[in-house]
Amino acid sequence: MTMSPSADDYTAAIIENAVESLTNLRGFACPDDPGVQLHILASLARQIDTALTAAVIEARRHDYPWDEIAEFLDITPDASRRRYHDQHAVPD
Repeated sequence: MTMSPSADDYTAAIIENAVESLTNLRGFACPDDPGVQLHILASLARQIDTALTAAVIEARRHDYPWDEIAEFLDITPDASRRRYHDQHAVPD
């Protein structure tokens, strides 16, 4: 089972809801302020990157080949190895 990531209306709606929720949780008074938007989006991106790394590690532990992981990530197998190989002892 392989599939490439996609950005669509569903993904956009989830991101919009996440931005709104995190803005409210952090108590920002001006949610439309570009600086607030940057802070919130960067926070979400950092959390997603952490979760993505954990997912790659778990996929490797379940014997997913680098080629298939690369396809899920929509990058080359070499790029996936370079980016994630040394992350917390990803198995070869």
